[in-house]
Amino acid sequence: MLQVQDSVHAASVSGERYSGMMDALVRLVRRDGVMVLYSGLWANYLKVVPSVGISFVVFEAVKDQLQERFPTRQYAE
Repeated sequence: MLQVQDSVHAASVSGERYSGMMDALVRLVRRDGVMVLYSGLWANYLKVVPSVGISFVVFEAVKDQLQERFPTRQYAE
């Protein structure tokens, strides 16, 4: 809510004005409880898990292509 609060005009969407991050955090916890801090966690997991999986697959594919194209050289010791 603090992100969408207009600093010049009226209050935020909920009708409250926050003076800063800590003020918003304290008021939210007092009003809705500690669990409000975790309200978007599952939605974030649903977004992050496929994203990380795709990143790993692309990294491995690019790494394999680069190793084919530029093989490592063996140096004599």
